[in-house]
Parts: sequence; C-alpha cells; structure tokens
Amino acid sequence: MNMIKIGIVGVGSMGLHHCRILNMMKGVEFIGVFDKHQERCKEVANQFHVQSFSSFKEMIKQVDAIIIAAPTAVHYQLLINAIQHGKHVLVEKPLVTDIKDAKQIKNLIADKNLIVQVGHVERFNPAVQQLQKIIEKRNIITIEAKRLGSVQRTVDVDVIFDLMIHDIHHSRYC
Repeated sequence: MNMIKIGIVGVGSMGLHHCRILNMMKGVEFIGVFDKHQERCKEVANQFHVQSFSSFKEMIKQVDAIIIAAPTAVHYQLLINAIQHGKHVLVEKPLVTDIKDAKQIKNLIADKNLIVQVGHVERFNPAVQQLQKIIEKRNIITIEAKRLGSVQRTVDVDVIFDLMIHDIHHSRYC
C-alpha cells in the first residue's frame, strides 16, 4: 500500500489535534509541520518525531496532501499555492474569509483531480449524530443551546464563520 505523505500548516490548538490524529492513522506518512512561529513549530515536530519546515514552499515539495490549520486570513493563499502544486487539502473551517475567494477556489479545482475538503468535525461528533437521530423523529418547535468551552480561539473571522456555521448546519435537522 502506498502511504499518503501529509504535512500540517499551523500548529496552534487545532493543528495540534490534527498532528495527534494524523500520527495515529494507518496508510499515512506524517511528514512534518510548518508554522510561522518557528520555535513552536520545532517543539511540535520534536513531539511527533516529524520534520519542522522553515517554509511552506519547502514542505509542499515533499507531501501529497496538506492540512491547513493556520489562521483563516491566510487560508486563501495557502489553498491557491497547494492547488497549483497539485496537492490534496483538508482546510479547517472557514474555507476562506470572502465568498468570491471561495468561488475562485471552486473554479480552480473544477478541472483538477484533487480533493479539497473543509473540516467540519462537529458533523462527525457522536453526540451530535445521536441528537440528530432523536430530533428527526420528533416534532420540535424550538431548541435552546448554550455554547460551553474553555478553548481560547484566534478570532480572525466573525462568529458566524467561526462557530455559528455548526449551528446553521445542524439546524437543517430540526
């Protein structure tokens, strides 16, 4: 079996989760990480026994696919670069900060044999999946939900793009 060589861009809280999971996966060769904060990048690379890349350009040459867990403001340029290099991409949500950029990405990959996927981990959360099964069998009028958590987030996009997208997505089950 050919191993898929994958690198991760961004080693903040989400990037670290991707590192942990990627490190456990079969059929994957976790090549390395890149982050503009080189000290943090080296720490994470040492933790997972992978290469610490000093540039995205250096990493893109050695992988088949990348995971983008960097701040949303740089998603567009990283996506364009990865697609131009023929790389498959998993990008953390939101895809980009502007709908015209999203359409451009869509057009760019239209004739390529590439997978570009946006990470919506809540879609696969077992608790959410079970709740969807319960809700679809009932005549629900309203649901009240409170978001709880202590994760510190980088707020480089508005709340709708960052968090509420999960709520909007799941509201279709009500």
